[in-house]
Amino acid sequence: MKKLLANLIGKKFSVYVGGEFERMTDFIGFMKLLADYSDFFRYTKSEQIDFLLELDRDRFAPIDANIYVKIGK
Repeated sequence: MKKLLANLIGKKFSVYVGGEFERMTDFIGFMKLLADYSDFFRYTKSEQIDFLLELDRDRFAPIDANIYVKIGK
């Protein structure tokens, strides 16, 4: 998990609401979105790892029905 998080920490994330670009954020902002709008912190540790692995692989993560993020460079 440490290696996965270390890979994501330096990234920038594009936030989309309703399919339209809203803003850029960093890893801390991404975690705040997860805390405010998703059940991420209620997942089991293995579910959290799977979510983050999928994000790292697909470069895309749904936060809720109307919000998603894409990893930038």
